[in-house]
Amino acid sequence: VKWFRPGLDSDEMRTSITALIQRGRPPHPAFVWPIDLVTSEHLPGFGYVMPLLEPRFVSLAQLLNAERQPSFRVITTIGRELVDAFAALHSAGLCYRDISFGNLRVDPAAREAAIIDVDNVGVDGGSALVKGTGPFMAPELLRDEALPSTVTDLHSLAVLLFYLLMHGHPLFGVRADASCSWERGARRSETELLLRNFGIEPVFIFDPDDPSNRPVPGDRALTWWPIYPEQCRRVFTRAFTAGLHDPSLNGRVTEGTWRRLLLGLHDCV
Repeated sequence: VKWFRPGLDSDEMRTSITALIQRGRPPHPAFVWPIDLVTSEHLPGFGYVMPLLEPRFVSLAQLLNAERQPSFRVITTIGRELVDAFAALHSAGLCYRDISFGNLRVDPAAREAAIIDVDNVGVDGGSALVKGTGPFMAPELLRDEALPSTVTDLHSLAVLLFYLLMHGHPLFGVRADASCSWERGARRSETELLLRNFGIEPVFIFDPDDPSNRPVPGDRALTWWPIYPEQCRRVFTRAFTAGLHDPSLNGRVTEGTWRRLLLGLHDCV
């Protein structure tokens, strides 16, 4: 059971979760979907019941930071599972709003993914209580120029896949690092840094036309980037060049393209 304490947005959250429950089955098995609402005579607020996540699932961040890395086939299969799950969600007219490490669990042995906190799910482009997790948010969300949607999810998915394959953030390079000053009077808040580096002036660390934000020395992406085929690098380059400035299905890389890329990588092993 996940429980929500009383708050200003309680009614909106309750309505949103009720709509998910009424849909019945999840759009994809990876989603840990709500089963029913619950209340208590002894505790204010409300909650929802969901399937209990098995202990075999660990956080995706834990998997990527493990000393012994999973095989490449495991990584590509998990990536494809996540892409398929979000494609199914988007096809149902819904968006997730907060694709990030905190909401993803994986079982590397079974090559399965579980997407939790589905109270983040809502109607594509509708009003939202949650807009995302800073480093994964689309630039237009950080600039407060859009609502969460399929299109903003696609940016977050691209960031997630870059982490999965390249082991780093696609927009955090030397320029972004230099802006994180601890000097007195020069220090900016985390919100200001996110807005500047990922919202107002985002630059891909491997942008072929702008070398101002190359990876910080020692960044693991420097090791992984040249390993991948040219087609893979081309898709990521599109996601973090054209995709940064054209927040549409034409500018962003869609799930179908990611699926073909991951299938190709899997077959190359």
